[in-house]
Amino acid sequence: MEMIQQRFRHRRADRITISDDADSLCSLPRLDYSDAFRAATNRVQAPEAWARAVLEGPPAPIPACLHFLWAAVVRLDLAPRADHSRVLGWKITARSESGIVLDADAPGMRVQLVALVEPTAVSWTTFMYFKNWFGRLSFKLLATTHRALAAYLLSRAAS
Repeated sequence: MEMIQQRFRHRRADRITISDDADSLCSLPRLDYSDAFRAATNRVQAPEAWARAVLEGPPAPIPACLHFLWAAVVRLDLAPRADHSRVLGWKITARSESGIVLDADAPGMRVQLVALVEPTAVSWTTFMYFKNWFGRLSFKLLATTHRALAAYLLSRAAS
């Protein structure tokens, strides 16, 4: 049992402080919320491949549910899941050799997701700008679920 726990610990995504590299990629007019997670990995992939592994890689019902909830409940302006120029409907707004920025807008908020690749780890950062009280309230209701889901999806992609 201890060996299984140690193995999982190496793949678990840990909450970290926002890196300067991720922060420099954020283009929101104001920052109202941010969080970041990092997972150790021995997989080497481009940032876009990591973003796809995190959002599109889980078993079939999860990406479909995420897309539906983000589009229907949060009202993010996501493209259809079949649009392969985007990552699960999120618009790609910046790319580099070590990072990618995904962007989505809603009536109450604007969100940017940043995947950064390191030699032995990958990090996933969420940045949010709340346009009004509805955006702030919406996220307040979903914040705990968001953090748990972000850590789970990154852990799963990194293993």
